[in-house]
Amino acid sequence: MPCIIVILAVLAFLPAAAREPRTFTGKAVSVQDGDTLHVLDDAKREHTIRLDGIDAPERKQAFGTVARDRLAEITKGKPVTVQAGKRDKYGRMVARIEVEGQDVNRQMVAEGLAWHYLRYSDDATLAEAEREARAARRGLWRDRERVAVIVDLHEFAPVSGLARGQVKPAAVQAVRRGASGFSGSATAR
Repeated sequence: MPCIIVILAVLAFLPAAAREPRTFTGKAVSVQDGDTLHVLDDAKREHTIRLDGIDAPERKQAFGTVARDRLAEITKGKPVTVQAGKRDKYGRMVARIEVEGQDVNRQMVAEGLAWHYLRYSDDATLAEAEREARAARRGLWRDRERVAVIVDLHEFAPVSGLARGQVKPAAVQAVRRGASGFSGSATAR
């Protein structure tokens, strides 16, 4: 009996996130941007989902609105399967999403509407999807004159010439100056 009381006491003090299911189904009810959506689970609880392993342009960046609209087209109002991981620093559930058996995270990268977010992911399927999108010049990769980047306050990553994670501040300055065949600023236009 004392063991049961201890277990119940521990469960009562665990954060809600620790008790959430790892995989659940629900309905995508809205899309915030190209990598964030809201899902209503079967118990009618709403979850803010950040797509795991990808980073889409912000709404004011090139392809930001296109990415948001495409994610809405793929998911909104449809049943989804959420494979949840941890929560990010904003409290969003970081997850893989499937719609009708299709990996939505991978699809966004394959269509050139998001980057494989190497800072947080080493997923080989996302890496391959990005390589294919680049080679086919889809979406973000269409215009070689634009510099597609991941901007995470401290990290810039030009599309060509340097691999993400190998970018040095001097390279960012070169991009801003228009060196190395790039023009414009370090953010996508």
